[in-house]
This record gives sequence, structure tokens and C-alpha cells, in this order.
Amino acid sequence: MTYTLRDQCGTGFNCPRIEPTEGGFLLTGDAVTDPAVPDGEAKIFLDGAMLPELADLSVPDLGAWVGARHTRDLLHVETLDRYAADVEAEDYPRWRDGHDDHWTADQLAWADHVRGDVADGRAWRRLHVLRTPLTEALQYELDRPYRLCAGAGEQIRILDLVEHPEVEGMLRLGDFWAVDGIHVARSHYDADGRLLGVTAAAAETAAAYVVLAESAWQMGTDLHEWWAAHPQYRRGARAA
Repeated sequence: MTYTLRDQCGTGFNCPRIEPTEGGFLLTGDAVTDPAVPDGEAKIFLDGAMLPELADLSVPDLGAWVGARHTRDLLHVETLDRYAADVEAEDYPRWRDGHDDHWTADQLAWADHVRGDVADGRAWRRLHVLRTPLTEALQYELDRPYRLCAGAGEQIRILDLVEHPEVEGMLRLGDFWAVDGIHVARSHYDADGRLLGVTAAAAETAAAYVVLAESAWQMGTDLHEWWAAHPQYRRGARAA
């Protein structure tokens, strides 16, 4: 069955359409010029009406999406060993140079946001699934952003795959947010840890993500306990 959007072309031919082919689908739409697209590939635009299920799953504003659903609990699962937003922040080079006595206005504003939610009974939890030894970017994240958020009331745990290889599959799931044990939004990143976009999971998929997240959470180690057991990753130890 071919799905055609005929109201966008008068002849009924060469209209935006989706047609099945062996092993997948062929898409016809308006060509989009993008120098980043490699040779042999093409980027096209399709009206959202042709893919309503995908259009509904798009999350253009993650903060608003979470805020509209977060009434009691939020569990953010992280799996990357480098986030571009961290290493490109003005705080990162200061930390590398040994200065950790200053918080930016954005960092303090975020901490206040978390603190306010926690005070109102909306829990914040974060689980980072990682594999030691830590990358420098992860050392920074655990030492600076995590320390600030933990001080604001966020519960943070670390799940080291060296100690728990049985949950290796969590890395393939990638990063996601589980809100109130019902809603799930998945974060998509490129190879450099740059956020590409966020999509909401359908109800059936979301339920499975929540179960996995809660199971992994139970296996994680509290951030403060983890640091006590791994002092070699402290900035001072790294610099020594």
C-alpha cells in the first residue's frame, strides 16, 4: 500500500509519498540541501501528516515536556562518556586548570530549579551507566555538575559495568528520562555527544524502559559512596 499526499500536487503524480519496497520503504518529498549529507544519500522533507505517529513522538522542548508530566518522580538515565554540552561549557576549562570555586549563573539557576522541585515533593533521580576508567569528561561531570545537583537534592547513582557486566545492554538503550514511572523521552546524540533531538516513547515501549531503569537504579551506587570508593578519579589525584 502506498500512502500519497495528493493535496500538495495538482496532478496526483510525483506527490509526497511513502511506498513499501523489499526490506523497507521509499520516500518521495521535497529535496533539502544539506552539505553535511554524504555522497550517495539525500535528505527530503515530508509533511508531518504523512507520519502522524512520529510527529506526535517528537519532543521539541524537553523542559516543557518534563514539566507538564513531572508530579512526583523523575529518573534520568545517562550512558555516554562525553557530552558536548559539558566539555564546551565555560566551567570545563576552569575545572581542568584546577579552579572549582565558582558556579556560573546558569548552573546556579538549574540547581535552584531542582531544589524547588524537590522541596515541592517532585523527586529528581539520575543514574549514570558507565565503564571505568573514567574519561576526563566524565570526571568533570561527576565532580562538578553532579556535585552541584546532589547538593540541590537530586539523588544520583553510578552503575559501573566493570562491576555489573550483566547490564551491558543499558548502553544500547542510550539516554532517556522516565517521568512518574509512566512517560519516557529518549535523547539522541551524535558520536561527539551533541544532542540531536528528543522523542517520546510509545506507551508499551515506555513501560519496558521504566522497568529497566528501576532495576538498574537498584543496582547503582550512591554518588558519595562511589567517590569514596574511587578517590583516584578526583581532580587532585588526576593532576598529581
